[in-house]
This record gives sequence, C-alpha cells and structure tokens, in this order.
Amino acid sequence: MTPVAASQRASARTTRKTRLALALTVAYTGLLAYASLQPFAGWRLPPPEILAFLTAPRPRYLTATDAVLNIALYVPLGVCAFVALKRRFGTASALTFATAYGAFVSLALESVQMYLPARIASNLDIAFNAAGTLAGALAAWALSPPRPLGQALVALRRRHIAAGALPDVALMLLAWWLIAQLHPDTVVFGTGDLRGRWPLPFAPAHTAELFATMETAVVALNLIVVGLLASLWLAPGLSPLRATAALALLALLGRGLASLALRVSDDPLATLTPGLVFGTLIGIATLVALTALGRQARAVAATAAVLLAALAVNLTPPNPYLALPPPPAPGASHISILEEVLRFLDETWPAAALVYLTRAAAQLRRDA
Repeated sequence: MTPVAASQRASARTTRKTRLALALTVAYTGLLAYASLQPFAGWRLPPPEILAFLTAPRPRYLTATDAVLNIALYVPLGVCAFVALKRRFGTASALTFATAYGAFVSLALESVQMYLPARIASNLDIAFNAAGTLAGALAAWALSPPRPLGQALVALRRRHIAAGALPDVALMLLAWWLIAQLHPDTVVFGTGDLRGRWPLPFAPAHTAELFATMETAVVALNLIVVGLLASLWLAPGLSPLRATAALALLALLGRGLASLALRVSDDPLATLTPGLVFGTLIGIATLVALTALGRQARAVAATAAVLLAALAVNLTPPNPYLALPPPPAPGASHISILEEVLRFLDETWPAAALVYLTRAAAQLRRDA
C-alpha cells in the first residue's frame, strides 16, 4: 500500500469513527432524557422560580453512592462527545466543549424535572454530571493514540479483531450486552424481556421444572449469539470459545455485583443454578459445531439465535424468589435513572443485534 493510500485509508477510518461517535452522543443523550423524565406522568406547572434549585443549599440526604452514580451515568456521554469533537476542534477544545455539553444536558433535564412531581431537581446533580462528562472525555483522551495506553489498545485490537466498521460495531454490541447484564431482573444472560412494557396475554405458571428448562434455553441461546458474533470478526487462529467464556465470566461478575448493590439478592452466587450450568454446556457444544460454518452462515445462525433467545426470555415464568429492589430514597432519582438506562439497554439489545447481523450478512454475501 502506498503512503497516499494508507493516509486516505486512515482518514476514512477517522471520519467513520467521528460519525459513529456523534451518532452515539445523540443516542445516549436521548437515553438520558428518556430515563431522567420517567414516568412521563403528572406534569405540572413549576413554581415561578424554576431555576431556584441552582442556588439551593446542599441536600441532607446526599451520600457517596449518589455522587458515584451521578458521575458514572455521564461518563459514556463524555467519551462519545470527546471523540466526536476532537478531530474538528482539537484536544483542549474538545475536552471543554464535551464537558460544557454534559453540563448543559444535565441543566436542561434538571430544569424539565421541575415539571414532574416524581422528580427532584438538584444543583449537585449538575455538578456531578458535568464531572462525569469530564471524566469520560479525559478517559477517551488517555485511551486514544498517541498516548501509550491508546497505542497499546490499538495494537491489541489489530492483533485480535479484523479491521473495518462492522467489527467496531460488533465490539460495541458485545459491550452493550455486558452492560445490559447489570440489570438483574431478567434471566441470566437474557435480554429483550418486554413484559414490563407490554405484558403477555397469558402468564406461564411458575414451576421449578419449567423455569429450569427455560433458563437453560435462554443461557444456551445467548451464549451462541455472543460466540457467533465474536467469531465473525476475530483474527484468524483466535478461539471464539475463549472470547465467549471471558464475556460470560464478566457478565456473571457484573450481575452479581449489581444484585448486591440493588439488594436483589444477598448472595452473589445465586445465579449459579442448574439452568446456568446445563445451558452453558449446551451453548458451548452448539457453538463448537456452528463455528465450523462459513462466516455468512454463522451470521444467519446468530440471527436465528437472537430471535429464539428473545422469545425464550419472554416465555420464561417469573422467578418468585427474586426480590425487588427497595424504592429509592426521596430525591435519589439517579437510582431510578440508572435502572431505566439498564432496562432500556436490556430491552433493545436484541433489536440492535438483529439490525447489525442483517447488515453483516449482506456485507459478507457481497464479499463472498
């Protein structure tokens, strides 16, 4: 490849990354708005001093958890906004503009919350959200070339993942799946449970046998999806089974920590059920057979597995032994915002995976 061609390819890759980051910034802003303004009911006229909360004294109920969650919610926004702005404005301006954007989004949402009796606007939330945006932007700066960590990550990606936009989106989908696992109200590894929004016309009665069977199916199908998705873009010679095992372990770890944090269970090992064990064995065995197929066939198989996994999770009877999280303390809207974000990611992942796999199958067909 000539230097000119290499430069053009690098420029196209940077442009693609910038556009993707801009789209993610807009999408995550919408997600924050959706979660922050729940339940979209009881709208009222606020008092005349709508921005009086900006000068209100420090609330007595503030805890370290409040601060951490408020910061964490805006870290992804800072990452995406910095990447979207860096190429056009440079590092320093991108850091400034990204932080200002996060503060503006937080100010706008806190102001709108004045119209909702279920929400309490807070000036500290704006400060923490702006800090989270800045932290995300700084993390994106530190983890991008030419910083040492950024160079190491780029080299790691080149060794393990194929080049191109589709592999980049696949990595984001896998990260999305991992984050969705932090929502502990659904079956292990399951995503796409829509019954909280649209209940089924019938509710399967819970029996130990039926729940174990459906849990096994959900676990197996989701491991197949994740493994096939990883296998499409791994570098030659790398095992999708190892990638699947690593993702599964990370998901279980995150789910256990989330269950403890939300007090869904006092036992972080509660997810180690027979359904998980048998589902893992069946999923891995099936994945071994499917990875022998061509890439286009694997994309089609993954599409079918996504559909079956979403169907299975919606037909799994509710677990009566699953405790509901306690209601948040007055004013602790960040907890409900976090839960709504996780619920949304959980519910929409199968649809995003289907769109992606359809696009990937078409691209692989053209490349064949």
